[in-house]
Amino acid sequence: MGNSGRILPAVKDTFVRKLKITKNEKEAGLWLRELGDKKIKNFFRKYKLPLKTQVFYINEVKNVKGFIEKNLAKNNDIMVNYWLKPFYKDKDNGHFSLISAINGSKITLCDPAITHKAFWEADIDKLATSMGKKFDGNFRGFVVFTI
Repeated sequence: MGNSGRILPAVKDTFVRKLKITKNEKEAGLWLRELGDKKIKNFFRKYKLPLKTQVFYINEVKNVKGFIEKNLAKNNDIMVNYWLKPFYKDKDNGHFSLISAINGSKITLCDPAITHKAFWEADIDKLATSMGKKFDGNFRGFVVFTI
């Protein structure tokens, strides 16, 4: 895939910043692998942001609940990449949200999309399922931000 920040023509006017446009839905958006590569590291360095990212694909995480608990306990920010269809039947695409809390078998997601609730709860097992490759052939996962 090409550069990050690819959007579909229908949403181009919803962004303040000019982004690359694609007509191919499979190329739109940001890919999980892009959040662990040099571009993001160079962006943090350029703007003197003391952040580091590490990408973990769901097939590499043996205990999802433990993974989330451990990182939240360390005050790490966790962004999750998942498929929306298990949560919104009319959506058939990948998405990113921040995990803001865990309570038993539920997590609270902070969602940046204006079309979704700002905060909503999801079952951890359902989230893990939504990160599998059965939807489009790609594993999804977590991005852990550390200082």
